[in-house]
Amino acid sequence: MPEEEITVVNNVKLEKKTITDVDGLYQHLKGWFEEEGYKLKEIEYTDITAANGKKASEIYWEAEKDETPYIRYFIKISFNIFNATRVQIQKGNRKVGLDNCQMIIRIASKVILDPDDKLKKDLLASLLKYYHRKKIRGRIDHHVIELYKKTYSLQSEVKNFLNMYPV
Repeated sequence: MPEEEITVVNNVKLEKKTITDVDGLYQHLKGWFEEEGYKLKEIEYTDITAANGKKASEIYWEAEKDETPYIRYFIKISFNIFNATRVQIQKGNRKVGLDNCQMIIRIASKVILDPDDKLKKDLLASLLKYYHRKKIRGRIDHHVIELYKKTYSLQSEVKNFLNMYPV
């Protein structure tokens, strides 16, 4: 059980009716997490096709990155894609297959202190825990700010990708 969690971004929400490459967005964001050094875990991936042929998808990811032995970054992202139909658009001199859909993407992040309970193991560790809380609060604040920047960098990645295909 982690000692303490500090919410950095509670719920940033992107909602858009768009024409985009959903599979491309999926792969692009997986690459972003890999490039940033996060361990990405897909919690859920559901695809449903309605009787009218429109598709809906729900995707939930959790990503973790140990910044120090005592500080872990945690990002949660969910994709809700609905009313999706496949369309062809002209891009330059070729046709491209894209998804006409509505999307809601939510991103949340937190800093987890002492995620593996290393500071609970003995008396010396208990003293370190006190020191950790009282004396290096500035370092913790630094990590909160860094994760805040990363979370909004991820949001920018999503926005930029969704704006690749202006129609």
